[in-house]
Amino acid sequence: MTSRSPKLPESLALALLAYEIGRTSSLVRAEGWQGAVGDDGQPGASAKELWDENQKLKRENAYLKRQREILKKAASILAEDPQLGMR
Repeated sequence: MTSRSPKLPESLALALLAYEIGRTSSLVRAEGWQGAVGDDGQPGASAKELWDENQKLKRENAYLKRQREILKKAASILAEDPQLGMR
């Protein structure tokens, strides 16, 4: 027997979608994203795609932040006066 998640009210599903994509429910509704919530109250295919894209962008953002920190450290090392270390 397969287990199904309980049916979410459309307003809750819309609020969860808005939270995941970093918007408010009213903005999501105003932009016409209601279709992203399926008839059964569960996120539809487009909501899944949005969620996947959001997760991909979060991973990419974290990677770029790490790279930026590495470059900052490298720039500070290269900016140091090499003669100071020779004394």
